[in-house]
Amino acid sequence: MLFSQVFSWGYDLVNPPLYTWLIILAQELVGVHFASIAIVKFSLYGLIFYFFYQVSSWILADKLLSGLATLSLLWLYYVGWDAALSYSHTVLAACLIMASLFALFRLADKGDIRSYIFVGIVFGLGLISKYTFSLFILASLIAGLFSPLLRYRLLNPRFIISLVIMLIAFAPHGVWLSENLVGINFAVTEKFGISNSTGPVLSRVKGLFNFITSIVGFLSPLWIILCVLFFQPIKKIVGCPVNLDKYLKFLLTYFIILFGIVFSIIILFGISKIRGHYMFVFIPAPIAFFVWIKPALSEFKYIKLVVIFMTLAVALNGAGMIVKYISEPLRCSLCQFLVPYSKIAKELKKEGFKSGTIYAYYFPHDLAGNLRVQFPHARVVSTKFPSIPLKTNLAPGQCLIIWTPNPQGPMNGFGMLTQLKNQLKVEFPNQLWDGQVNTVPENFLSFKFERTKNKFGRFGYIIIPNGIGNCK
Repeated sequence: MLFSQVFSWGYDLVNPPLYTWLIILAQELVGVHFASIAIVKFSLYGLIFYFFYQVSSWILADKLLSGLATLSLLWLYYVGWDAALSYSHTVLAACLIMASLFALFRLADKGDIRSYIFVGIVFGLGLISKYTFSLFILASLIAGLFSPLLRYRLLNPRFIISLVIMLIAFAPHGVWLSENLVGINFAVTEKFGISNSTGPVLSRVKGLFNFITSIVGFLSPLWIILCVLFFQPIKKIVGCPVNLDKYLKFLLTYFIILFGIVFSIIILFGISKIRGHYMFVFIPAPIAFFVWIKPALSEFKYIKLVVIFMTLAVALNGAGMIVKYISEPLRCSLCQFLVPYSKIAKELKKEGFKSGTIYAYYFPHDLAGNLRVQFPHARVVSTKFPSIPLKTNLAPGQCLIIWTPNPQGPMNGFGMLTQLKNQLKVEFPNQLWDGQVNTVPENFLSFKFERTKNKFGRFGYIIIPNGIGNCK
């Protein structure tokens, strides 16, 4: 909600801009509302399953197995649970990974101009969805060159069409990145834990350990479930190996190359921080399993049991969401999802704030994004992202400075005014604030968290009626 105030070729150095552009488009349709996020997020989430099924059907040529492979995604914790609750750019990237696989297999089968164009489009969109998508592109193209399935298509001069389209799609954001090189080193160092503080050897060992555990974690608990449900077919196919399907060869080569690329990056750069959701590049793994196991399923008697168990994931995830919603007020400590922002907005309006600029602290509550919904015509600035492109106020108004004070938050009025002065270059006249700690004109607003009986919070705020400097 914060970034979608303005269109820009880039916003921060952690994620590319495509997801924000989709939010902006949705807001044109439904307004500045949380519905815009829901529409984008769950449309993309659904498309993951759509393209997964399309790829499964293309390879397996069996509707039942394709359906089981697609349902098995819900037994991946990061897909069935975490993606639905937490992720945004990762969901978009996962959708485009599966769309790209579909495009590559279509290219292998048809080889027409439209197939090359399709590959270029999804690759280009993938590059501006999440930076780790570049790992998918590199690994899939190298795997394609090793595979008879795609080698001829990728070496065909027409593949230049795909590369050109991809580069055109990425170019504007690429130019933006080149203009913000100063912050890239810090962003990459922080995100991937590149540091010599633990020593060059220990940091790499830690990175490799995190990488392995992240792969296992991403594939869990599905890999355990598949081993149990398909124990007999696995035993049969291991005891009597068959020739590998051409698609399976491609996928296995892709996984090996992907593993090798990440392994090499960890060793070369000393990356120590690898998170589970980075492993969405391994999302085709269930398809590879079902392709591998298919020849041994002709005499398998328990396929109906597998169908029931895979379908059970839908009910379990749905029930889990309901339990989470009901139990949230009982178990939350900071209760970020239960802040009554509409009531808080009404109180701030009573105190005199109508519109202008909102300067908000980001922790522990995302005040900036949530208050933008309540004040859609205001310009909202977060202390966490002060350098993002700012919305231009056609009719400058007031300045609202807001934060979460102790005990829930670490900030106070003095800290906020100091940051406002440093980040937005605001100069305070002495009659407003003389720079002293004990003269900060701060106020406090108390509230009860929604759906709770005795959990309360409060925000600190300062309203400057006529605005000041860049905060108006």
